[in-house]
Amino acid sequence: MDNKLYYSISEVSSITGIKPYILRYWEREFPELKPKKFSSGKRRYKKKDIETILSIKKLLYEENYRIEGAKLKLRTDKEVIPRKKEDELEEKTNVNFIQELEMESIYDIIEELKKEVEELIEFLSGDR
Repeated sequence: MDNKLYYSISEVSSITGIKPYILRYWEREFPELKPKKFSSGKRRYKKKDIETILSIKKLLYEENYRIEGAKLKLRTDKEVIPRKKEDELEEKTNVNFIQELEMESIYDIIEELKKEVEELIEFLSGDR
């Protein structure tokens, strides 16, 4: 992993080996996984989110937990740490990141969505 503040869903997918549509599903299932969503609709993950994803991946794919068991294991193994005000302030004042988001074109967003839809269609058709 680079020393970046935020990672896109495609970067997180590459780092973790988990498809974007699965990451989005896990966001709904695991309360511990809450990437920041900006007005553009893009998700931005921090290193802590990536660590959580890797923990979930290990529980599901290596230790053969089911979703409910993995949820329980995450809750009992990890102490919930409240967000620090400094983290919130960092997100609000990260001007460079906000400018980067504003500069992203709608074309990039559409291309990312197109790829994700194609992956989902491939998954649903059983061509994995």
